[in-house]
Amino acid sequence: MRHVKISTKVERRIKGIKQAGKAGKLIARKAEAIIEGLKSGAFLDQNEFMGPVTKYGEKRLKGCRKYDFGSGYRLITLQKHMMILVPFIGTHD
Repeated sequence: MRHVKISTKVERRIKGIKQAGKAGKLIARKAEAIIEGLKSGAFLDQNEFMGPVTKYGEKRLKGCRKYDFGSGYRLITLQKHMMILVPFIGTHD
């Protein structure tokens, strides 16, 4: 069985992003959809999800996937064996 751990900082940031207008709500919805897909087992691992990923970021760290939401926002996931960690959501600045 796979375990998905979401950083409390990510949970707080998603709530804050939701309050940042229409674009923020859309970004938060996309992030929540990815996280829920990973939790539910819709994807056996994060590499099965073919969503909006960055072009080069996931190549630097093994098991890293960076999802690109536009407006500079990224969601980062790290996978090792059956554990997926969601340590960051925010702008790349």
